[in-house]
Amino acid sequence: MWINQIIYWFPIGIIGVIALGLLYMGLRKGEILEKTVRKALILVISIYIIQIIAKTIYFYFALKDHPFGQYLLSGDENNYFYRTIWGFVAPHIWALVIGIGIVIVLLLFKKFTKDPIIDRSDIFIIILTILAVGPYNSLVLFIGALFLMIVVQVINFQKKKFKRLRLSISPFLLIMTIIILVLNNFYFYQKFLDFFKLL
Repeated sequence: MWINQIIYWFPIGIIGVIALGLLYMGLRKGEILEKTVRKALILVISIYIIQIIAKTIYFYFALKDHPFGQYLLSGDENNYFYRTIWGFVAPHIWALVIGIGIVIVLLLFKKFTKDPIIDRSDIFIIILTILAVGPYNSLVLFIGALFLMIVVQVINFQKKKFKRLRLSISPFLLIMTIIILVLNNFYFYQKFLDFFKLL
């Protein structure tokens, strides 16, 4: 049904545009402003909240209008409706937990090594990108971003442009986010995740 398609595709489109905008800012200005990333993160969270509410309303009326759906709605002995709603919410909660966990690990690493591995804008980018791709894609997101980061460093080294400066991971996370949002719609990528037990 077209309403269901809008509920699914609209957030993906908006989040893709946000990722592209932040990437463009980073490439053009050489940095992504913390206040801009913070606003983008709030917008992404708001979009997902709206999506969850829309899914819940759509699912409720779909069950209500179905001949047997009323038996699956919440009752004393039936929690099917609530379990389904939890299925809408859980991936976003896990994404937040993973994002915050990674940030804590990186901040601890930064504290003990005194290495400027991340700054404040990177923190928000990490959480934003994991929220955007979901918890099941988080490993692919970071492996891909680190791979791209290494490739750029190698190219810079070969061109004798290598400098001992912090190379921000944020642009590479945003590139991988856009790639994953596209790949998620292809069957072969879903099979790839199945193969590596990531889905």
